[in-house]
Amino acid sequence: MHWTDPSLEEKARGLAKAYGLTPAADAAPAAGSLILELTPKRLQLRLTGPHAPGAVYVDFGKFGYRRRQGSLKKEAIARACGLKGDRTLEVLDATAGLGKDAFILAALGARVTLVERSPVITALLDDGLQRAAELADLAAVAARMSLCCTDSTTLLRQQSPHAGPMSYISTPCIRKAEREPR
Repeated sequence: MHWTDPSLEEKARGLAKAYGLTPAADAAPAAGSLILELTPKRLQLRLTGPHAPGAVYVDFGKFGYRRRQGSLKKEAIARACGLKGDRTLEVLDATAGLGKDAFILAALGARVTLVERSPVITALLDDGLQRAAELADLAAVAARMSLCCTDSTTLLRQQSPHAGPMSYISTPCIRKAEREPR
């Protein structure tokens, strides 16, 4: 965990403690290092060095235009889940990643639990959810999303047999050849 401004040190150390990460030393990270970095704008994951690609972060605000245009219902994940009418889905996104699918479903009215096993990715998601909650047009969507840092197989084993049915479980993509019987 690294921070870009001395005023962020306390918050960065708190995040590091909360997610079981190591706070960075005072020195700048070495070129070629992958770092979780707190900036005044956001939490981001980035590779250091002169030719490194851009940072990875969670920004639910980028879906604002598509949401206002009503195009989220055209997303494959929405069609696959059958989000129609007044029916409210309870969704468990077992492989949350950076939260795109979960956000689309929440924006369409579903209550979504995001499950992510990586503490670093969970921290990025949490930061994105907090920033979304501060935006008037996204606060209600963010309120329908909750986050859990654990392995989804562990969580699913702990589910009560009396729990209500799960409407959707996100799974990693499987190539067609791997799905078909041989």
